[in-house]
This record gives sequence, C-alpha cells and structure tokens, in this order.
Amino acid sequence: MANVVSGDPLVIDTATATGFPSGILEVYGIFWASATAADTCVIKQTDGQQKWSALGTQAPPHFVGQGVTFNGIQVPTLTAGTLYIYLNQWPKAF
Repeated sequence: MANVVSGDPLVIDTATATGFPSGILEVYGIFWASATAADTCVIKQTDGQQKWSALGTQAPPHFVGQGVTFNGIQVPTLTAGTLYIYLNQWPKAF
C-alpha cells in the first residue's frame, strides 16, 4: 500500500522526509501499529521540529481533545507498521 496523504486519516506505511501536506493542521489522533519492540516512529513538522515519537509494539494510541498544531507533517522514521494521523480540518488557512 502506498502512503495516503490526503483526506482523513493520513495513512503512512513508508517513511518520507518530504513534507505533506503543507500548511497549518490540527492533529487530533495518532495511532501506530508496529511489529516489534525495536520499531521506531517519528513525526516532525516540515521545519524539522519533532512533535511525536514512539518505540515498539507498546505505543498506545495518542488522542488529544484540543488538537495539536502542526505546520506541515513529515514522517522521516517509520521502521515498520502503519501510522494513522487523524485531522480535524484539511488544511486550515491562515
């Protein structure tokens, strides 16, 4: 399966340093299913600021009621599994 970088949720199964989508986004949920405890997942903004990371099969779903603001999204590290990023709005204008 290829990365799905439009719509809600974003579905990522291949790491990429390329930012998608651009603009201000509110992230309301992150779920990552991985195979082993040695797996790693990192989510950054397109400016390189790390916003979320987790290790291995014990990574719990992360949901926030108010949303977390991202300025673009990139997933430079995803060693295994599939990452789901849930957005409230796609993307919000300034």
